[in-house]
Amino acid sequence: MTENLNLRRQCNRSPDTLAKLQAALSRPAEHCYVCRPTAGVLDCKAPHTPVTTSFSASAQGLGYLFQARRALWVLLRGSEESEVSIEGLDDVEHRDLSGELRLEQLKHHITKPANLADSSEDLWKTLRVWASHLLAGHFDPAITKLALVTTSAAAPGSIAALLRDGRERDPAAAVQRLREVRSQSKNKALEKSFEAFDALKPFEQDALVAAIRVFDNSPDILDLESLIKRDIRYSTTRAHLDAVYERLEGWWFALVAAHLASPPGVALTHVAVHEKLISIADQFREDNLPIDFLEALPDTLDAAGDGRLFVQQLRAITDKNRRIENAIIDYYRAVQQRGRWVREDLLVDEDLATYEKKLVDEWERERLALEDEAELDLDDSVACRAFGVRLYNWMERQADVPIRPQVREGYVMRGSFHMLAERSAPRVWWHPLFLARLHALVSP
Repeated sequence: MTENLNLRRQCNRSPDTLAKLQAALSRPAEHCYVCRPTAGVLDCKAPHTPVTTSFSASAQGLGYLFQARRALWVLLRGSEESEVSIEGLDDVEHRDLSGELRLEQLKHHITKPANLADSSEDLWKTLRVWASHLLAGHFDPAITKLALVTTSAAAPGSIAALLRDGRERDPAAAVQRLREVRSQSKNKALEKSFEAFDALKPFEQDALVAAIRVFDNSPDILDLESLIKRDIRYSTTRAHLDAVYERLEGWWFALVAAHLASPPGVALTHVAVHEKLISIADQFREDNLPIDFLEALPDTLDAAGDGRLFVQQLRAITDKNRRIENAIIDYYRAVQQRGRWVREDLLVDEDLATYEKKLVDEWERERLALEDEAELDLDDSVACRAFGVRLYNWMERQADVPIRPQVREGYVMRGSFHMLAERSAPRVWWHPLFLARLHALVSP
């Protein structure tokens, strides 16, 4: 029965499907323009109003997000050797150590329940996909599991109910019922599905249906969030579980988008997910903090026209716009990062106040040391400017004041210095006369 099958792996990704799926993954279902959370986070926990709600996304968009989220759940629950592909031979294609292939057709419904009656489109359109693949020799039904995963319920005694796992499973009766529906139905919407089923020889129909498992009442996109959190709960503390989950899913959605743009045959692996989970969870230890804005950039970057105080401070010591732009980027990243830490209760105001005291203390020690070394003449404008450059160079290249021992990303410290320089009464400055000049400007 299987010896004449021409088995080969082939990509089933249409350009239109790829474009829509990548767009859904690169745009959060709920995007908050205040905190700009990691892509894919459906529930903003920050104390402000999100722009939309998760249910405002189209059903199709939610379906694509469901597809990616389910693939993550499948991998987390799989063996160490498990791997998945999305939009390969099927919505989700899963392989494990044994080499067994499982093809999942996903049917996701939230706003209105869909039925899995004997003439339902969900059932027959799925059969059309699998029948077409079987005719093309893309899989061997003897060693392949075909899973119809749906959030709907199969009616008692229906064809779908006969294809569930369990004592009532009866593929032979199911295939006979399918033939009866095909011969009696006048549904024009199912004509292509009937044609694909008819194109199979009777023994191929039997083999195809025998490989099918129906998983009705399956978790929907919101249920999957809870299930994934349950599977990763031992990687971190209960207090940090939401934050770890959000970062894992944000990374995963970006990985899936890249996967869809990659050549066929490049799978997503359990090992990669597990290693990333460990890496993220490690950032939530007491001596560490997560780094989320390493590549973030402000909406505008105008070193010449930026009027903020910390930028004015830099223009007093350097005319190098690129260097000032780097400072603007560090400031932006630090503001975003510190804000997110506070929103997620990873830091409190007292922690930040203590950290800023450390920064000011280290800055003051360096400033006083440089003043002693240079015997600074405040009437010499060139010497004052050079002094400021030396002090600023120390901050950028030598200062080492981490907010926690394992937080080594430089933008946190550098940006925090700029935040201190941005205060209406700056707590740090670079040019030795900047503070006096500022006081002169604001004094009556």
